[in-house]
Amino acid sequence: MLSSSVQPPVLSLFSSVSSDPLLLFSTTTDKDLPSDSAICTLDDASSTSTNVITPPELPSCHNKIEGKGTQLCHRVLHIQSPNLKTTFIRCPPAGSDLELGIKLPWIHIQARNMGREWSFEVGVRTVGGGVGKIRCSTFQESNVVHTTSPPVLHLPLRLPSLQSSTTRTPWSTIAIDIRTLLPLFASTHLQHCVRNETIETHRTISSIWPSSKFESIAYVKVYATCRLRRIWFSKDGETDGPHNAWEFGLYGSQ
Repeated sequence: MLSSSVQPPVLSLFSSVSSDPLLLFSTTTDKDLPSDSAICTLDDASSTSTNVITPPELPSCHNKIEGKGTQLCHRVLHIQSPNLKTTFIRCPPAGSDLELGIKLPWIHIQARNMGREWSFEVGVRTVGGGVGKIRCSTFQESNVVHTTSPPVLHLPLRLPSLQSSTTRTPWSTIAIDIRTLLPLFASTHLQHCVRNETIETHRTISSIWPSSKFESIAYVKVYATCRLRRIWFSKDGETDGPHNAWEFGLYGSQ
């Protein structure tokens, strides 16, 4: 999609307040759970949409009125389902042969912790033709390399506790340098200690993962259950400065 385009130092892929937030995405919900599986936009402070789960309240907000200041004064994307893997958004759309072709190595995701299991996935391509998936999940306990084709690097995702009195907002900005994770695909320790693969299996992984040098982002996939404000990519991971305008910030309701 973007591999032949000139890419600026900061590139926004998703914004919940744009005129058509999911223009570049496909949405998938669980057909067996029509009343519980949902993807919709709503006001983060009100959550008035039908069948939408109520976010947990922070202990630090017990003396505040309706948690004002801890929720956003923006429209956000709400993704929920009891079955995480059946409800998600994806860019490029699911079933497409297109790849994003984004050459910026840092991914940034602004998301709200809903107190439920959540996961997101990034498809990556390396120099030499290697393709892999990086999946981050709140329920994952340790780093694991699944020797599928393409291989999957599954990592724990730790968010600030909603039960802690020091947590001032359920919103977080997650920033990951994809380049630092690519060598883990070829880690014999992760493959053998978790999945007990043989040496022959490791050779197979090496053959389909010829290089750990980052080339581009192939796709982004965000599963239930969470709320999203923005997804963007950057060249060097900086969160302030001339390339990051004020709209990349998180602003609480009054």
